[in-house]
Amino acid sequence: MRNILREKTDAFKYTPVKNAEKHKVLQSRKKDVAKSIAMQFAIEKNAEVIPYTTNTALNLIVNAVEEVNASVAFVTVTTAIGEADKIINLLENFTDTTVHNGGKVVLFIDPSCRYKFKYPSANE
Repeated sequence: MRNILREKTDAFKYTPVKNAEKHKVLQSRKKDVAKSIAMQFAIEKNAEVIPYTTNTALNLIVNAVEEVNASVAFVTVTTAIGEADKIINLLENFTDTTVHNGGKVVLFIDPSCRYKFKYPSANE
């Protein structure tokens, strides 16, 4: 978790999410819930959480698919420049590739972002 908790301002209130272990991908618009899921995934997989921004995830999927191999990916989704459908498709490709490579993914969707993904939500 130290990768996404670099400053005191990054602290969060842990909220256990029921049945999170049954999912490979979960999304939330609540930062505390998303970080809680990432922590649960990290404990389950005994792995570090790797943070990604929207731009980093897009660059990896467009340029270096073989490098998408995080055990637990925490993607902060913000609105990117370009057509929404294409951005969503690329981010879903990133997520699906990470899962295919054995990882789990948490999507923290910024509340101001209007993207809709195909993955289950955890918004307790």
